[in-house]
Amino acid sequence: MIAIAYQQVEWLARLSDDVEPNFAADAQLEFRKYDEAELVDILEPRIDRGLIGQPATTEQLE
Repeated sequence: MIAIAYQQVEWLARLSDDVEPNFAADAQLEFRKYDEAELVDILEPRIDRGLIGQPATTEQLE
């Protein structure tokens, strides 16, 4: 089972006792926050391919 949660501790606390052991602490991944340049690199192609016209400029993304 895979779960994605922003607030892991709070999410796990809401699980029933019979489900929670399926989410072992050593099987969890934590991702660091993207910096500004990385976010622009991610969003620009999505805007170019997914939206009509020019709804956002690079300057607006930064």
